[in-house]
Amino acid sequence: MDTTNRPNTVISGDIPVTRNGGQVPRGALLNAIDLLVNEHYAVKQLLTQLPTTTGSERVQMLEEIKSALIVHNASEENVIYPAIKDLADRPQHATALYHQQDEAQVAVWELTQLIANDDMFVEKAQKLRDAILAHVQQEEEHEFPRLRELPAEAQARLNADMTKFRATFGKAGV
Repeated sequence: MDTTNRPNTVISGDIPVTRNGGQVPRGALLNAIDLLVNEHYAVKQLLTQLPTTTGSERVQMLEEIKSALIVHNASEENVIYPAIKDLADRPQHATALYHQQDEAQVAVWELTQLIANDDMFVEKAQKLRDAILAHVQQEEEHEFPRLRELPAEAQARLNADMTKFRATFGKAGV
């Protein structure tokens, strides 16, 4: 995947930061796809750490993951997947991505029920991590490139739709 023309940033909560820890200047723009890829990076970091957590750290990490996924998943479900379906003409792929997110949401809820059971928690956390990593790979390697190939006008509309949708959450868009 070519990343030479994209900012190397991660959205962490409301504060954009670069992967090496420096802050992105306020007002710097990311397009809708870059924004989601950066959020993927942040969630992957949390998911990688989750199986090794214990006690209150485990609860806190799950809350961080749930918080990160709420706006991210809603953005994909309401802006990106319809674009994959209609603009990129890949309805079966969009449907599969919806279902994968539903399964991940159930798995996160199940993890909250297993906090005290270390063996089951670790196994379920690893399965969740693997499933989300496969989902992210599908998006980043197959679906997002299709959206990047859309005409400039369609990409501009996608960015505007993302900005408008994210504003309903009080989150920065693109």
